[in-house]
Amino acid sequence: MSQKTARCGEMGIGIESVAGIEADPTRAIPYVSVPDINDMQEQVQEDSARGRRETPIQAVTVKKWAEGPLETDLDVENSVYFLALMLGSVSSATDSNGTGSAYRHTITPQQTIDPKTATFVYDRGQDKRQFTYAVVESIDLTVDEGLAKLSMAVKGKSSTASTKTIPADEEETLFAFKDYTAKFGSDISDAEGNSATNLKTLTLHLEQPVEIRFRSGSDEPVKITVGDLIGNGNFEVDFDSDTFRDYFLDGTTRAMVVKFTGDTIDGTATEEITIKLGQIRFKGAPITSGGLGEVYMVACEFDCEYENATDNMLVQIEVVNLQDGSDY
Repeated sequence: MSQKTARCGEMGIGIESVAGIEADPTRAIPYVSVPDINDMQEQVQEDSARGRRETPIQAVTVKKWAEGPLETDLDVENSVYFLALMLGSVSSATDSNGTGSAYRHTITPQQTIDPKTATFVYDRGQDKRQFTYAVVESIDLTVDEGLAKLSMAVKGKSSTASTKTIPADEEETLFAFKDYTAKFGSDISDAEGNSATNLKTLTLHLEQPVEIRFRSGSDEPVKITVGDLIGNGNFEVDFDSDTFRDYFLDGTTRAMVVKFTGDTIDGTATEEITIKLGQIRFKGAPITSGGLGEVYMVACEFDCEYENATDNMLVQIEVVNLQDGSDY
């Protein structure tokens, strides 16, 4: 083993067939900030009188787990792992626009508290550790005037030494602000048929609170479950009409479709990540400006709601790439 800089570290991911049972990495994850996934402990200190002023005398470790953040660029292959871990259910089929090589992966919320889990293998040079039973607790998609980013909060079991091989890194198509459109409508179909609204910035946050359960007989988690799925976000749009201000003032809800488009990969099939929000409710739309010489913007804040009249969804994500989906 030898000491490395964080840029020379490597991380791999594999989806577990059985929660908590280690999986071999099937993909290398190129991170853009140093992963801070580390082992955690809860220690209980002994606090008794023993004829001295000094305290404490000793402590006992009662709980062990791992947690931390991870950030990557948004792309059509690596990002699917994290989006799938967040929502839990993936259905894959050949894309109708291709000739058989392109696949469309539809990612939806699973209706169970048992999450999809993964094994992360992290090689830092001096050590190589694997984190099993890893769950994505939250995910943030952010895009401004640069590359789109995904930021995840991960929790799982404490790490063990690993001898697993991390696959070779593969270059992927990255998405930037120039590659996406945002559309709004009365429902998903209406939004998809409408003209795109030009946004300056966009953030989408999805979260499912993770409960790490400890029970008698072990200092390791016996089970990890997730709670209610919630979503919210914000975006900035030019204040050149009253539309978004009035959505907030009038309590109008909208469906929202955000679509990133990359290269043509098979027939007329293109690399795509499409995020469909069944209904968003505007909880704020202040009119702002960065200064006296800058234009007014509408800074929209929204909550995601489950739409149960037409589309029956809170969120659905579709990804088109050249992977058959067996690794997801």
